[in-house]
Amino acid sequence: MRNRLIESRLTPNAISLTGFALNLAAAALIVDRLFFAAGLAFIVGSIMDTLDGRYSRMSGKGTVFGAFLDSTLDRLEEGIVLIAVGAYFASRHNQVAAAATVAAVLGSLMVSYTRARAEALAWSARWGWQRARCAWSSCRSAWCSPRAHRSATLSCSRRRCTCWRL
Repeated sequence: MRNRLIESRLTPNAISLTGFALNLAAAALIVDRLFFAAGLAFIVGSIMDTLDGRYSRMSGKGTVFGAFLDSTLDRLEEGIVLIAVGAYFASRHNQVAAAATVAAVLGSLMVSYTRARAEALAWSARWGWQRARCAWSSCRSAWCSPRAHRSATLSCSRRRCTCWRL
């Protein structure tokens, strides 16, 4: 089955575009308040997002444009679905939930921005979630604690994350 799939005319870009279309459908279904169907479309679209990169590496059909398209569509998908969720909350006059949705959009955009900016500065941005959380905790404790030393350090797995107090 795997070999037949690799030998087929299926491209990673087609998988990415299918995931995008499904997330657009999820956003439209949210607007129509068909939440169960929206959830299904979102889940299947998100699965497509995880498969496109894997298929690209497995099949050897990946391109630089495909990688760019994938990351761009990923940010658009997140933004479009979250905008639909935020619009729903706003229509229900739930300001806290609408604000939280806006914060989620910002967080989504910051993922790709911070990685791209770090790589442009020739700094490794390949942190795992645990290391990022550790670095944030280090920075927060160094900034908030009046008795903090010049730097705060926390142990993360086998590595150390350091943040200097600003």
